[in-house]
Amino acid sequence: MDDRRFDAWTRSLATGLSRRRVLKGLFGGAVLGGAAATGLGQVAAQCPDGEFFCNDACCPNANNCCGGTTCCPSGQCNQGTGTCCESFEFACGSGDSACCNTAEEKCCDGVCISASLCCPSLPDCDACSPCIDGACQPIVCGPCETCVGGECVSTCEGEEICCAATVAAPYCAECCSSADCPECWECDVQGACQQTGFPCNGSCCPLENNCCGGVTCCPSSQCNQTSGTCCTESEFACGDGCCDTQTEKCCDGVCIAAGLCCASLPDCAEGLTCCDGECVDLQEDPTNCGACAADCSAGLLCCDGVCQECCGDENCDSCTRCSTTGTCEPLLCDEPCEFCDMGVNRCVPVCPEDEHCCVSGPPTDTTVTCVDGDECCETDECDDCATCINGYCEPDVIACILPLVGCCVGNELICTECCHDSDCGDCELCHEGSCVPCERGGLTCCDDVCVDREECCVPIGEECGLLDVTPAGGDWPPQLDCCDGLVCCETQHGSICADCCSDHECPKGSICCAGQCREMECCIDDILVGLDPNRRCPEGCGCFEGICDCHCQSNHDCAWGTCCCKDGTCSKHCCEHGCHHDKECGYGTCCCHDGSCSAKCCKTPTPPATVLPGTGSGPGSGGNGLGGVAAVGAAVAAYVAARKLREQPEEVPAEE
Repeated sequence: MDDRRFDAWTRSLATGLSRRRVLKGLFGGAVLGGAAATGLGQVAAQCPDGEFFCNDACCPNANNCCGGTTCCPSGQCNQGTGTCCESFEFACGSGDSACCNTAEEKCCDGVCISASLCCPSLPDCDACSPCIDGACQPIVCGPCETCVGGECVSTCEGEEICCAATVAAPYCAECCSSADCPECWECDVQGACQQTGFPCNGSCCPLENNCCGGVTCCPSSQCNQTSGTCCTESEFACGDGCCDTQTEKCCDGVCIAAGLCCASLPDCAEGLTCCDGECVDLQEDPTNCGACAADCSAGLLCCDGVCQECCGDENCDSCTRCSTTGTCEPLLCDEPCEFCDMGVNRCVPVCPEDEHCCVSGPPTDTTVTCVDGDECCETDECDDCATCINGYCEPDVIACILPLVGCCVGNELICTECCHDSDCGDCELCHEGSCVPCERGGLTCCDDVCVDREECCVPIGEECGLLDVTPAGGDWPPQLDCCDGLVCCETQHGSICADCCSDHECPKGSICCAGQCREMECCIDDILVGLDPNRRCPEGCGCFEGICDCHCQSNHDCAWGTCCCKDGTCSKHCCEHGCHHDKECGYGTCCCHDGSCSAKCCKTPTPPATVLPGTGSGPGSGGNGLGGVAAVGAAVAAYVAARKLREQPEEVPAEE
């Protein structure tokens, strides 16, 4: 057995190796010893493939020449000692015990120790339990301490202290006893300092009290800080003394009766001031007028804080009034015809209600006179040739020989033929005392009265167009001198006044028929002015007594260009024969080539009528409107031309 094997064997005995390991070690030593004895000096000069030379011997390439001396598997080699550990061992240090048992040992600072022991250089223990003598030994800290990172630190926070009582576990708190608290503070059961009082002149004064003047512990309501006096329960501090709670109050440091007011306290209501212990109104109190102790003289009043004779009219005698300066002055009426009645204390009229007051003379010496009339007070206020008598302007009188009348000319009465137009006859006016025709005065006679030409309108049916004076109404421009409500219809033969010239000048539902607005559908009189009376009716219908009749009895009942059919309707398709001669057509129309009647087929113009016919309201109806006022053919021609000028007729079919 070599020295290394012997050392390992003895060490295994010391560390308590198993019996199997001891026997294996002894057997290995014997084998190696025999080999060494027989193989010395027989190492081949050259190793076969897959091996290398190591200390005079061949070693497989998979092994390691451990320490340069021993062929050994790499995982079992201890390079420091050149020792090849067993397969159940691992290298450890460089001493005698170079190999440790893998299952039962650990390497601690180069020495094999039992795996159950701790090693100081290994992380077998934490910082607060270091390895001592092969075991982890915890660090023992003091009261209210704990180990952190291998050091003992306090568990108390901030200004807490450790309370290590003998009967309880140590704990952290603000205080452990009242000795740990400030003066007049006590430590409660939770370990907190609570104030129970405050220092006062060498002793602790309860919190609800006051260290009065810094010398006496006293209830706050009874303390007089100025003097350091503690008043009784029925007193309170005032100035440097004490006042009785029931009968006194403190006013500027002095005790006064509770019923008095104090100027520095809000004892008085709004608008009042405390003067000498009493609430007064400085605006009205004559003994404190405007200020305390400001007394008004005897007989004067306090008005808005000023001493004066009166504050208002109610302080003055009848018929006197309080002036702006506070003195009572006589009432002066605004009107000279008034005076102040002391019985009613106001201004009343000088004259009775049924009389008129007249004032004459200069302002400094006026005279007031009551008269019956209210027309004048002096003759200068009357018209010429009149005199003011008892308030009335009485006309002056002059005696004239008939038929002359008295007239006022230049404030002088003279006898003449007339004074006014009313003194003259019809269509005359008074001019320089004589009655002359209207034309002498540049006027015209209208209804037996002289008027300006602009004021005399033309009635319906009369000639118009002389003056531009009358509005037509609606959106139409001013018309020519027709009376209100009429329009002047212009024609090539002249102009006449009428109610209308075309349908659009009539109210809705009416048409213009013979110059008048009528509530009808059609106008039979249109034929008199060369227009188709059926033009306003539907096709196939005819105008009959102002109504569009759609049932015909003959061709005369049908519109131009249509004929009466067997079913009672009008149609151009029923015109098989039509007219043969002009005498078969109506007034103003002639027979056309197609058998129809039309004014366009007349070779000579239709002679004018001498009288304007009726309005077309039916057989037997009398004429009115233009027919009643235009009795000559010129009026008819004027109206016909006006209708053609103002109204656009419907297209008449061209003759074939």
